[in-house]
This record gives sequence, C-alpha cells and structure tokens, in this order.
Amino acid sequence: MGVEDDVRAVWGVEPLRGLWAQAREALEAAKPPATFRLELPDAETQRAVGELYGRPMWGQGTRISVSKLDEAVRRSRFALGLARSPRPGRGNPHRPAGTSSAPRSKPPGIPSLRS
Repeated sequence: MGVEDDVRAVWGVEPLRGLWAQAREALEAAKPPATFRLELPDAETQRAVGELYGRPMWGQGTRISVSKLDEAVRRSRFALGLARSPRPGRGNPHRPAGTSSAPRSKPPGIPSLRS
C-alpha cells in the first residue's frame, strides 16, 4: 500500500469530506482566502476535524486557517503539505482530472513545495 492509499484510508472518512472540499475550494480560488468556514454537523465530524487540525472543535461550525491546516497536515505522520496531499477520495486534491501538473499559485502563507 502506497502513501496515497494510506492517506485515503486515514483521511478519506466521511467526517473529513467537508474539510477537504472546503480546503480544495480555498486553494483553487483565484484569490485564495486565508480562512474558510467549516460546518461541523455532528460530534464525529467535530472529533475528526479536531484531531487533524490539532485543537478541540465545538459547536456547529468554525473558521479554519488554510496555513494552520497546512501546518497540521505537514505535522501528520504523512508529512505532506496541504497542496501536495492526495485527495482522500481520489488523486491529487488540487488538480482536477485532465489538467496539467504545472505549478499553480499558492495560498498566502504556504511556501512553495517545488524545488
């Protein structure tokens, strides 16, 4: 099993799907926002997002900092930056199917991962 398969197994769970969708949307925006609003509809989503993000989550929603999420993903056992992390559902999270793998603009505060 490769890293992408491991990532999908751990992060491809239903409670994290909203987080990945919102992160993808933020990173793909023409002017990427520093934060995004994430709905936390149930205790399982609060727990899963909190474990990944590194702080407890309460209530029905929260603001997620793109740079802090990137740091959390880098600190994980996978040690991948947010822009390079495979989408838990399939493939690369920030490159729609059929598009080039050429470098894209990065969100503010997230260093380039290309050499």
